[in-house]
Amino acid sequence: MLSHICFSLLESVRLINGTDRCSGRLEVFHNGQWSKICNSNWGSTQAKIVCRELECGAPQQLHETLNFGDSGAQRGYTASCSGSFNHHHCLCEGVQPLRLANGTGRCSGRVEVFHDGQWGTVCDDMWDIHEAEVVCRAMDCGSAQMVTFSAFFGQGDGNIWLDDLNCLGNESSLVHCQHPSFGENNCGHGEDAGVICSENIRLTNGTDQCSGQVEIYHNEMWSAAVNVNWGMNEGTVICREMNCGDALSVSASGSRNELLGGVKVSCSGRESAVTECTLRQYTRTGSGHLGQASVVCSVKLEKPSITLTSPHAMLIYSPEKLSIKKGDYFFITCSVHSTYPGGYFYLTKSNTSRSEPKAAFGHSIFYMANFEFPSIQYEHQGLYSCVYAMNISSQSFFSDESKTIQVTVVGECLI
Repeated sequence: MLSHICFSLLESVRLINGTDRCSGRLEVFHNGQWSKICNSNWGSTQAKIVCRELECGAPQQLHETLNFGDSGAQRGYTASCSGSFNHHHCLCEGVQPLRLANGTGRCSGRVEVFHDGQWGTVCDDMWDIHEAEVVCRAMDCGSAQMVTFSAFFGQGDGNIWLDDLNCLGNESSLVHCQHPSFGENNCGHGEDAGVICSENIRLTNGTDQCSGQVEIYHNEMWSAAVNVNWGMNEGTVICREMNCGDALSVSASGSRNELLGGVKVSCSGRESAVTECTLRQYTRTGSGHLGQASVVCSVKLEKPSITLTSPHAMLIYSPEKLSIKKGDYFFITCSVHSTYPGGYFYLTKSNTSRSEPKAAFGHSIFYMANFEFPSIQYEHQGLYSCVYAMNISSQSFFSDESKTIQVTVVGECLI
């Protein structure tokens, strides 16, 4: 009976109340509602089917004492069910259990992994938006909005299980990313990594984290936002909540992505979150087209920092004002924290001239570029600032200018 359910209703089987999508109490969607499985023949064979069909690997635990809560369903999906229910639970090994600790909601916090019977943390070495995307997906949250470092959500205790993770962003679990062995690290808990994911929005099939088809978490499930009265007001709210820039365009998916229903979103454009808009379930009627809403937001780049370094003596009036002897060598460093890899910097002088772009280098989310002056001359005097830029999907995005550094040149010894 259960084997038939798993194969014929693949997309309607779920594990709920677990630590991730691959652990929890087993339910199946039948006759319009989610119901418990209460088949007395439930065993390892059936559990293997469920775990495999959910792309979760092999069963890790299978017994009645796993505490994944009770169900609001009124009956189990077999003819033999009557009276008390024999609830079936499953914990698959394919996805390492994750949790987010000390966050402000279900989708933010310090990342912790369950391994060898214990919860442990993840080190922030090489931690970036790609790892965050994996965590957010595994936690059934929306899109990754921010990565955090240096125990932003407080220090954990016990083991540091993972370090030097290298994810593509499409993995189903952190353990499927490249990483050293469990417990192999050179970190302390002051380097515990964290994430902030959207709780209510995710953008899929986009070219970056600020574009894509819109899905809304509504009535405790993810649903496509439908293109009914979908416009710039709605797009503006989506971009704002995703911590992106302005809404550049809104559109609907093509006819090949025809929807039977989803969530209709109605916003004024002033809301700070999509949950402040009017949300209601919407079902297509008749033969009309119903597509999925999408949005393209501009990319919001952080303002860079600027510093000046020289091996020679300098007269420093303040961090933003200094004098250098004519003919001496110095260089200006532009740097930025960015969830986008790469990019480039411009060095501007006195708001009148801009250097050729210089490619940013770095790793994780810290990028920089050095602009060298082998022998400073009087014409190099002026106010300098940095601008960070990115090319994404054939569009160019620029940050605001950094603070300025005033450089003056003197012709005599400074000491």
